[in-house]
Amino acid sequence: MGVWHRAFLVTTGDLSEEVRLEIFDRNTQWRAEGKPILETITRGELLSRFRAVHPSTITSELNVKTLLRFFAEDGRGYLDKSRFWQFLHSQLPCDSHASLAERTRAIASCGLMCAYGLFAYEQSANYVALIEGWTIYISAVLSLAEAHRIPRDRWETPTAIAESTILSCMDALWDEVRLRPHLGEGDAIAEAYEPLFYRARLTWVLGIVCARTLMKLARGESTLTELEPVVMKLRKHLWLWGESAVPFLLTIAWVLHHVNATPASDFVLGGLVEAISEANGDTSHGKGLADPYHSVGEVLRWMVNSEKPREGFVGFSYTLEGLVLLFVKRNWRQHMRLLWPQVTRVGICSYVPDRIHEFYWWATQEGELCVRLPHWTESWSALMREACDASTDGIPPLLLERPELLLLFVLVFPHRLTTSVAKYLDTWATQLKKVTG
Repeated sequence: MGVWHRAFLVTTGDLSEEVRLEIFDRNTQWRAEGKPILETITRGELLSRFRAVHPSTITSELNVKTLLRFFAEDGRGYLDKSRFWQFLHSQLPCDSHASLAERTRAIASCGLMCAYGLFAYEQSANYVALIEGWTIYISAVLSLAEAHRIPRDRWETPTAIAESTILSCMDALWDEVRLRPHLGEGDAIAEAYEPLFYRARLTWVLGIVCARTLMKLARGESTLTELEPVVMKLRKHLWLWGESAVPFLLTIAWVLHHVNATPASDFVLGGLVEAISEANGDTSHGKGLADPYHSVGEVLRWMVNSEKPREGFVGFSYTLEGLVLLFVKRNWRQHMRLLWPQVTRVGICSYVPDRIHEFYWWATQEGELCVRLPHWTESWSALMREACDASTDGIPPLLLERPELLLLFVLVFPHRLTTSVAKYLDTWATQLKKVTG
């Protein structure tokens, strides 16, 4: 004999009168037949339940609505990072009047809200979205800690738990890469029709897997043995969809530096310099590569739907300067001489928030935006001095302490890959020691 289960219809909205009557009539019939009924949980009951369980955590009805929307998401899709950042940031007391105890409780409660908000993605084993979500939680907490000088013992444990969760998701993602014959996802027909879907996912996933390796190298835990054949096999399929891809491609290049004795990693850097300067130079006849504020999902949507982005990207770049200096640091003088004329046709953009703790924010209202053109001629010695300059301007102190978190951060917040960040991470990543055995 079978076992009856309780059936629920859960909605973040309300049921119309027609739907409620239909459910009532069907439940009446099912009761008469000895069958289980359909129970409903609507928006009002969900709000009541969340408030009953977390009276001090849910700060407003707007936050509840946002949480419920995340809870009801299709967990197989992209995480809306901007909206998720706003949601978590709103859980934390950023005003100067909050007490240390209130901020400590808020940090823990915010972690709980992060877990609720990522529930749909966890159910779908969407490891990329989970990594992004927990990284956003860490960034929100560190921003609060930097802004109000919160003692380390009040926030270190929650962020360590989040980091452990991220590493577990990275391990699971690596298992997928190792065990699956390909990295396709979702509609196989769509991916066959438009190979860029596959190349985008491959670049995205391989970048995260390489970040995992660098993070484990920093802990003395990784030997690089398993990853080498995977990177060498898949690197020909990588795709620069826009400047938000640069942190992923840089991370792959840093792993190549460790696993391959040829200049393959240097050629990745040179290729990026060439691709961005050609696509975004003022003589380009195309649309240009999207700036790092635009995700791979947006770029793919534009391409599939033949949409035009609202702004143009030709004439400037946020990541080109850092890439040029990393390539110069590797002493490819003659190659750089050939690339330089096109580089000078691209405006070098940089944005620095006014307050250091706002570096962690997805978007800020106040900061300094600079655009300048490189000199038509530049001495090699001047470029080399700038490339080797160890300035860490604009990088928050807490991230300087943990370069592996800074790497994770720029994968999720690619628009924070400033020239200083690129140079700092390059020095850290290339000087990591291989683990033998």
